[in-house]
Amino acid sequence: MTVSLGYKGSGSPNGIPAYNDDGAWMLGGVHSDADTGNTPKFGCVVSVDPDATQDGIVYMGIPSGYAPVGIIVYNGGIAETMPAKNDAYLSLQPLTWMYKGQMWLYSWEKTQVGAIDPIVGCVVQCNNTTGAIEFLPYGSAASTGWTIISASVKSLTISGDGVMLFLNF
Repeated sequence: MTVSLGYKGSGSPNGIPAYNDDGAWMLGGVHSDADTGNTPKFGCVVSVDPDATQDGIVYMGIPSGYAPVGIIVYNGGIAETMPAKNDAYLSLQPLTWMYKGQMWLYSWEKTQVGAIDPIVGCVVQCNNTTGAIEFLPYGSAASTGWTIISASVKSLTISGDGVMLFLNF
């Protein structure tokens, strides 16, 4: 049996979507004991020392010379069983971060000059020390002590209290 479509042409379509159904890409590791004073909070950026001899040791934010690897993800077990620390992992305990995919973020700061609530097209930056995320208007440069990260605003909640980020670290 042969099937002939009867379509002829040589046009090259443009703007064809390439779907990725792989979901959230995550890795795990441990918050470094050398990263004193920084709590590994859900929704904050972590990085690694590219010269480290051990794999999976992360630091909050992006210290000078370090490589950002993702954003710490929420852990329902911690949020439920530790009401006094329901927004962070315990230091020196295993943690998980997302390095590619879509993530809902429900809290952010606006401490820097010009910081805004998130909108599609804005700049996403993180504090180099704490990993906290803030948003700046489109085309802005990173604030002093902050780094623009590989994330973009994909969507917002109707109430404006949540933002969906697309990560590609």
